[in-house]
Parts: sequence; C-alpha cells; structure tokens
Amino acid sequence: MPRQAGLDISGALHHIMVQGINKADIFDDNQDRALFLKRLEKNF
Repeated sequence: MPRQAGLDISGALHHIMVQGINKADIFDDNQDRALFLKRLEKNF
C-alpha cells in the first residue's frame, strides 16, 4: 500500500530525503551535487 500524501503547508519546514535505488550513489560528483542543491534552492 502506498504512503498517504503528507501535509504541504506554506512556510513550514520540510525534511527532504533522497536515496538511490539499492543505496546507489545519486550524484556523479560534487559538481552534480551542487547543481542539485542549486535547483532545490530555487524552489524554496
């Protein structure tokens, strides 16, 4: 059974968890990680 959607309250703190399949790396290198964080920052 899938999880129910969480609350999405404007201005609230959110915990974001990113994990690769079978605990695989999700970033190729530090530059790839920095690009992800830059894109994430634009949404907050």
